[in-house]
Amino acid sequence: MKAITLSAFFIFSVSVFSQTSYGTSTAPSQTQPVEMEYNNYNIVDEINRWAMNPFTITENYIGSPYLTEDFQKGKIISGGKEQSAFLRYDVLHKKMEIKISNESEITAIPINQFKTYILDDYKLSWKNLLMEEGLRKGYFFTYFDNGDIRLYGFPSILLKEAEAETSGYSGEKPAHYTIEMNYYLSTGDSVLQRIRLRNKDFEKSLGLDAEAEKFLNKHKIKEVSDAVEFLEFYSSI
Repeated sequence: MKAITLSAFFIFSVSVFSQTSYGTSTAPSQTQPVEMEYNNYNIVDEINRWAMNPFTITENYIGSPYLTEDFQKGKIISGGKEQSAFLRYDVLHKKMEIKISNESEITAIPINQFKTYILDDYKLSWKNLLMEEGLRKGYFFTYFDNGDIRLYGFPSILLKEAEAETSGYSGEKPAHYTIEMNYYLSTGDSVLQRIRLRNKDFEKSLGLDAEAEKFLNKHKIKEVSDAVEFLEFYSSI
């Protein structure tokens, strides 16, 4: 892959972004997840950060850093403008790779160069959010957000240590990493809680009434689209 500077095709976005994204601040709503900076030194956090450093991982583990191996049609959003492009998200390095067409060269966008993309019809935005297990910073998918209920997806790296051969049918497995999607749900001003895409997690988190329970009895939540369909229904009753 060839990392190159932004082409003239993208200069309009950089220009608009620099004029509109700095020098302004908006107080967060009380019903939104808290965005904050974490400045206190903690040795456990430092060790974890070292272990998850991209250079440390690539030296000790094998795997692909991409959310999807193939480029997907999407959009770049900057300064209120949209630009269509082919996108591929590098989860390990938290950066987006962009092509204008299938034949064009790959442009590697630095972390936080553009704050928002559209991928798989959902917004992928750079956020710094506080959740039940601590602060998470990176690109989050916004699957649902009506101002009161929010469902986010956070792509992350899952490390798996090497495994020795256990039998003639199970060979040795090298240390490797995979990409997993973590899902988070919150209501009102509550802290984001990690959930799985299954009925009982939504029942527990939302405290459903009879009508919502009836809906879930007929509609099992297995995919993101199932969860979004249910939240749209739940918000309407």
